Amino acid sequence: MELGHRRHRRDDRPDLPAATLFVPGHPQLHPPWGNGYATQAAQHVVAFAFTTVSLERLEAMHHPDNPASGRVLAKVGFTRTGTSDRCVEDGPAVPYQVYALPLPRAPLPR
Repeated sequence: MELGHRRHRRDDRPDLPAATLFVPGHPQLHPPWGNGYATQAAQHVVAFAFTTVSLERLEAMHHPDNPASGRVLAKVGFTRTGTSDRCVEDGPAVPYQVYALPLPRAPLPR
C-alpha cells in the first residue's frame, strides 16, 4: 500500500479552498487479489487520516478499467461523487471515477 499526497482544487467549485489530499494506492500485484488486503489497508488509512492526521474529508479516484478499486472504496465507506478526466501516458483523457468520504460523526477506533 502506498500513501501519497497532493494539493487539489476542484474546478467545479472555485469557492472552496484547495485541500491536501492523502491518496491511498497499491501496486498492481496479482497474487494478493481477493484476500481483502486492499480493504484492510484502506480501513487503516481512513482511520489514520481521520484520527491521527485530523482530516475532515478524504477523496479518492481510480481508473475506469479497475472497478475492483471502486469496490474497495465503497467497502470502507466512500461514496461515488462523479468523474474527473485525467490524461494518462500521453493519451486521451480518461474519466476516472471520483469518490469522497467525509469525517464520520461517530469516533473511529484507534
